Amino acid sequence: MVAQSVPLICHPATPCEAVSSINVQALRRRDAALEILYTVQGRVDRLLIPAQSPPRRADRLWQHTCFEAFVANPASGRDASYFEFNFSPSSEWAIYRFSAYREGMTPLEAAPPSISVRRGATSVTLEAVVDLDAVSALADGLRLALSAVIEDAEHRLSYWALAHPRGKPDFHHAAGFALELPAGAERRPHPNPPPQAGEGKLSLDPNRPSLAGEGEPSPNPNPRPLAAEGKPTPDSNPPPLAGEGKGGGKESP
Repeated sequence: MVAQSVPLICHPATPCEAVSSINVQALRRRDAALEILYTVQGRVDRLLIPAQSPPRRADRLWQHTCFEAFVANPASGRDASYFEFNFSPSSEWAIYRFSAYREGMTPLEAAPPSISVRRGATSVTLEAVVDLDAVSALADGLRLALSAVIEDAEHRLSYWALAHPRGKPDFHHAAGFALELPAGAERRPHPNPPPQAGEGKLSLDPNRPSLAGEGEPSPNPNPRPLAAEGKPTPDSNPPPLAGEGKGGGKESP
């Protein structure tokens, strides 16, 4: 079977001229592992890619180039618990559990993911394999919000996701959970799959909040600078999180 790619969309307020595209392939294996392959195409010599180091758990990886996956059970409600996985090209990683939207953040004790990185003249790929055996809440299938934070040579961050809500980048928002994979699927997602029983599919909620760029004027090419180095950043006043401050683990965008 030929694998198909799902594109990530750059948030309109955080353009990145060095990146031409980011595509993701996701596979829920029958051994309960989740395999995700991120491919960045463009002038990668103008990106800041963390140097490889020994694998270890680390917080705030999203402050630099980092690839992320937010995972929930598709049978649960939109306000139910979900999990955040961070994968750095350095081989550092983090896994958190949230009890609801941006609430109850706690580090999850789980097996370290396997992370491998390949760098070429015009591309960078990161493959992460996560053992979901320890996450019983995800046994019946997955609803995914796939995303990436890319740092360029000028230390500017751009935010990429399957879909964006209005306003600032927000990877936790329900609008981003746009991909579903059934349990034990051996298929990879297609951006416009034909309706076939049991196949992973993009599933945008018809009642979802309006997304960034939908039915509204194009963003100002010179938007008003936000906090921290004149670039859009995560909400500077997020709701307090249970567990914040444990190991410096503040939530991602």
